[in-house]
Parts: sequence; structure tokens; C-alpha cells
Amino acid sequence: MKGRSMNSSPPQIPVQPAPFEYDLPNLAEAIEAASSVKIVALGSSTTAGEGGIVAYPYRLEAVLRDKYANPRIDVINRGVGGEEAPKERDRLDRDVIAEKPRLVIWQLGTNAVWQSKQTIRLRTTRRLRRFARASDAFVMNARSISF
Repeated sequence: MKGRSMNSSPPQIPVQPAPFEYDLPNLAEAIEAASSVKIVALGSSTTAGEGGIVAYPYRLEAVLRDKYANPRIDVINRGVGGEEAPKERDRLDRDVIAEKPRLVIWQLGTNAVWQSKQTIRLRTTRRLRRFARASDAFVMNARSISF
């Protein structure tokens, strides 16, 4: 990766999200009813956004509103740059569950990978299960990081 610092942005970021291959019944029910749909994105700087890059929660909101012709689809960005999973877990009640979302997207692991601290996936997902009957949830992690 000559000529670029680790903090620089990649030259191209896909505009369209990759297809998701799992059922999200609570989200689907709300979209089909054409009701207000709330999605919460939790994570660190990849979620919060950095520099001039539009963060994925805002891109996701635009794509979903357009695809389903529903301006009442809101993706709430609860990303905090530099934060690791334990602190994100501590914010679940206040920043996520209190919003009563139909879907939670939790991007975790990037800071843990960069800082060599693989931690607490089971404990973090247990807390999400408390409200899983009313909300769908999935956890994203850094599958690979190349230099």
C-alpha cells in the first residue's frame, strides 16, 4: 500500500450495499405495512463516518427509502469513532434499545483487530437477545484486513 497512509480513504467505495441473504422478519413486517421503520446502526468510526466519506447508515437509509418508496424509513447512526465493543455494549440500552428499532446493525471488531484485542462477541450478542422478539439484529465484523 505504498503512497497511502493507513488513515487515508480507499480510492473507491461501492455506492450500492451488498445483498443480504438472511431473513429479517420484523423489518420485513414493518416495510410491508408501509409504517414507520426505525433501524439503528451501532459501531465505531466505520459506522460514524470519517472524513469526506458518507457513512453506510446514511447510504442504507437512502437506498431503502428509494427502493420501498417510504420516506419514513430512518437509519439512526449511533457510531462513535474509536470505540470498542465493550463500550458499545454499555450504550445498548440508551442508544439502541430505547429507540425500539425494527433492525439493529452492529458493526464491531475493526478496532479490536487493529488494536489486537479480540473480545466479547458472546456477551455483546446476549444483550441484543433481550429485545430480539421485536427487533431483528445482526453483527458485522472485520472479516479481513489487508495492508
